[in-house]
Amino acid sequence: MKRILPVLGLFLGMANAVLAENSSDPFDIELTVARQGFEGTFCWVHARAGAIPAGMPGNSGSAPLVVMTLQQLQLSGSDVFYALNDMRSSDLGNTWS
Repeated sequence: MKRILPVLGLFLGMANAVLAENSSDPFDIELTVARQGFEGTFCWVHARAGAIPAGMPGNSGSAPLVVMTLQQLQLSGSDVFYALNDMRSSDLGNTWS
């Protein structure tokens, strides 16, 4: 055990130095709400989003098209899911339809 502690300390020190060196992330994460509303009997779950680049098949616009799928869940039952729904954003998630 006594031999492991110095090695562990050295490893943690090196990991800290590497993380400090790479602290400038190439992106930012911003939490936003695409849809509001909860009446107590249903909720929206399993949200997944993907982007279609501009000019690609399925997106003739000049900006990426973000498509998010989600399902409504009935809270009174056990795993009662409804149809898959989609929401789309052509302004990088500022507004959804």
